[in-house]
Amino acid sequence: MACLLSLAQYTGVVARTRRAETPSAAAAAVASSTAVTELTSLHRQCKQQARQEAKFAKAKASKQSWLDWDQVQAARVRAVDACARGGRDTCPLELARDALLLTLLGTQPPDRVGITRLLRLGKTLKRTAGGFQLDLSEPGSHKTIGVTGPTCTTLCPTIARQMKHYLGLMPPHSVSNPYLFAPPNGDHSKPFNKWGWTRLVKTAFKRHSGMPLPPSLHTLNRFSLFNTHVYPFPSLHSSPPPPPLLPSPRA
Repeated sequence: MACLLSLAQYTGVVARTRRAETPSAAAAAVASSTAVTELTSLHRQCKQQARQEAKFAKAKASKQSWLDWDQVQAARVRAVDACARGGRDTCPLELARDALLLTLLGTQPPDRVGITRLLRLGKTLKRTAGGFQLDLSEPGSHKTIGVTGPTCTTLCPTIARQMKHYLGLMPPHSVSNPYLFAPPNGDHSKPFNKWGWTRLVKTAFKRHSGMPLPPSLHTLNRFSLFNTHVYPFPSLHSSPPPPPLLPSPRA
């Protein structure tokens, strides 16, 4: 882009110089006008190309749509710390939800986005003697259960700790098997829809990392790859977690 700007400036200077040096004779004017016209056209094209590249360069520089594993863990730790400290401007339940949500997604990422969105106490999320278990053994509990088969996975202590804190802050409700994450109206008999869930996750990541990261499947699978095979788990509270909940049948 800098080269194009320099070239545009150069051709502008040459064009103006050629106009100033053009002889008054008609023959010389005709011969010189062709070169001046070509230089003027080249000058215009260079400026147009430079403006276009500058526009895209700014967009690329300002639009980062991902977080690396260190940034995900930093967001998780900030959310947990904010939950522990509390805040005057944020509801304690909201802080606890952020901490639990980012701990779930940053510690044991699920195979599919809907697993976390549709967690339901007594159904897919069950208490155990030592914590909690993800139960995907019933028909319909997982979108690809026909391929992966039924599974029951123990959630790691880091998640269990945040889960207990969040459940302790949940308001009383009359639903027998409430969804873990309720829409803004507080009705735990219904889960978030897909668009509301995306907004919730993006808001949580934005609040604690500055990046509104969506709960897309490929993003969570990338976290799962780093979590299990590549990157050491930088947790402040626990040892390395078990493998990801459900390996994707498409991997």
